[in-house]
Amino acid sequence: MEGYNATEVTIEDAGVSSQGMAGVKAGGGSRRYFLTPGHLLVHNISASMSRLYVGRVLDKDGRPLLDAQPLNHPFLSLGPSGRFSLQSEHKESSLWLLSKNRILRCPMSVHKRRMLCR
Repeated sequence: MEGYNATEVTIEDAGVSSQGMAGVKAGGGSRRYFLTPGHLLVHNISASMSRLYVGRVLDKDGRPLLDAQPLNHPFLSLGPSGRFSLQSEHKESSLWLLSKNRILRCPMSVHKRRMLCR
């Protein structure tokens, strides 16, 4: 920013980061500032990041778990063939499921994929 000149500053979502989807929660938008030389402006911004997991839940024999109920993500639903999609603000390592009166811990094998549209 140049001193003695009003300058417009725009803060917007970064979109995709190396760890997931990033978004500005508060402090974004455009503003005009006027600063005299030698002065600083502090602008607080809070951001969030979420990860999208897409996968399939299989038993030890490689068959889909069709009747399983997710325990650690109550809004997760398993589709026909055990497929699911899960959006989380935290890095996930396991899914906990209830299947046939048994609690199952399903470790997640994660492979990074990036999709870019231009």
